[in-house]
Amino acid sequence: TLDTPASRDALSTICGLIKSHFGVDFDLYKMGTVERRIERRMALRKADTLSRYAELLQNDAAELSTLYGDLLIGVTRFFRDPDVFKVLSDTVLPELIGRRATEGEKERSDAPREDTAIRVWIAGCSTGEEAYSIAICLLELLEANSSDTSIQIFATDLNAAAIAVARAGMYPRGIEADVTPERLKRFFRKEDNGYCVSKTVRDCCVFAVQNITADPPFSHLDIVSCRNVLIYLQPNAHARLLSVFHYALKPAGILVLGTSESVSTAATLFTAIRSE
Repeated sequence: TLDTPASRDALSTICGLIKSHFGVDFDLYKMGTVERRIERRMALRKADTLSRYAELLQNDAAELSTLYGDLLIGVTRFFRDPDVFKVLSDTVLPELIGRRATEGEKERSDAPREDTAIRVWIAGCSTGEEAYSIAICLLELLEANSSDTSIQIFATDLNAAAIAVARAGMYPRGIEADVTPERLKRFFRKEDNGYCVSKTVRDCCVFAVQNITADPPFSHLDIVSCRNVLIYLQPNAHARLLSVFHYALKPAGILVLGTSESVSTAATLFTAIRSE
């Protein structure tokens, strides 16, 4: 329990260790989530108090790294929340491609590449499934519209191990539950141990380690997708991040949040798009 001064001090020590070693301030995260992850590691290491676990972490770099990895919650899959991808594929992305085609007729020859490409930022991309899913949707729609517009998807996450998986683009057979046979055939290469993302899709995406609460954002973006990240952060971090996303987006840009998230802390910056 954190009801004692000793426990609160120990938690502060643990958060301080993580910040000094990894540069991540978990004070911005909801403490309930942080505590549950710590309690799980305490049980596995048979540490009966938070103070003893904090002492263990000070002397065990491997355990500190393991805890840090556990705190970086990564839950994702291809085309997660199908209703969200339906709205993207039926409305948001076609409108974006249509606008880009109109703009291209006017100034494509003189415009810098960042103004002609469709630019997307996936903040908190975990192991890359969402970035590749959006790339697939865009490639399908661009082909259907006979468009040669290029795609730049910047996908970032705190977790370096997750980013390594994303860059490799290799996924287990289980993705068959989320990716249609047609898409598997067209956008993946089947291998003995699973499916590898095709070069066409992979070339659309750039993966990097990034702390979205501290590092500089991208800019001139058409879409920012930050799904199921805000739910783990303290409310005071929401307004700050939403302001960052607003800065990063073009005036007509789209922000995609998780189904349990909202822009209530920055309601003047965004207008909600609702689908029936």
